[in-house]
Amino acid sequence: MVGRVLLTGMCVAAMAGVAAAEERGPDPLSPAELLNGPSLHETGRIAGMAVTPLPPASGPVPVRPDTGDKGERSIQDVAAKVDVPRPPPHGTINAGVLDTEVGEYFARLDDCRVDVARRRQVAPADVHADALTLRWTIRRNGTVTATEVVAVSPTDPEVVDCVKADMSTWTFTRPRGGPVPVERDFKFRPAPESLF
Repeated sequence: MVGRVLLTGMCVAAMAGVAAAEERGPDPLSPAELLNGPSLHETGRIAGMAVTPLPPASGPVPVRPDTGDKGERSIQDVAAKVDVPRPPPHGTINAGVLDTEVGEYFARLDDCRVDVARRRQVAPADVHADALTLRWTIRRNGTVTATEVVAVSPTDPEVVDCVKADMSTWTFTRPRGGPVPVERDFKFRPAPESLF
């Protein structure tokens, strides 16, 4: 019984909402009413808007040569000046300190050939590794990013991967003024004939 009374009450409320909508008339913002509404000529004039001039530019305005319209700005000239990316700031680091730190890390890189030889259970002389060019960037906090290893002579890919992995762990003295890009050549020592 309670459910029937509740349902009847909801029906009565819905019918009351429909009746109220019919008393108000059609919705003036409905698409059908907007299409049937008055035109701009029937509603009156549209007033003009006051335009305030822009302040003059601080520098000379570039003008295209001989375009016929001497006041037209060249969008390419303006865009060329705006879209030019600024080069990233390069920091500085004491060259002597950098050379000492690089030397310590380079001494460890010879172990990459030995590690690959141990994994393969071959003599280090059987693993090709001669000369590499190493590039990296020292971040402001001294850590390394953008590591790159380029084999100058035939070098085993596993040795290159080992060198790159080792480079990602390097930390240096913090540079001043921004990151420092570094490029150095590295040459492996002659390989021992055997590990034993």
